[in-house]
Amino acid sequence: AHALQSYMDHGYPHDELLPLSCEGRRWDARKRGTLDDSLGGYMMTLVDGVDTQLVVGDHEAFARSLDIITSEVSFDRDVSVSTFEATIRVLGGLLSAHYLVTEPVL
Repeated sequence: AHALQSYMDHGYPHDELLPLSCEGRRWDARKRGTLDDSLGGYMMTLVDGVDTQLVVGDHEAFARSLDIITSEVSFDRDVSVSTFEATIRVLGGLLSAHYLVTEPVL
């Protein structure tokens, strides 16, 4: 909960929170050359952590995050992204959350 709140307070709507400066790491503001391009501007931290909210039982935070993701995340961007990062963080977060929401045993 603390990490998500820190991201929401200081990094949102960007991909990541830079821990030393407490600023958002933007995909469109190159501070490290082309390394920042790989993020894609998909709010990676929020999407990556949405399944964790379900695992720890924070259903209110999950509902808020889901509202943001469905209304603000867009994949309609002409950018070069890291296939690895996009797969493990974006696709992994969304698929895990979907599974946790739809699995009747859980």
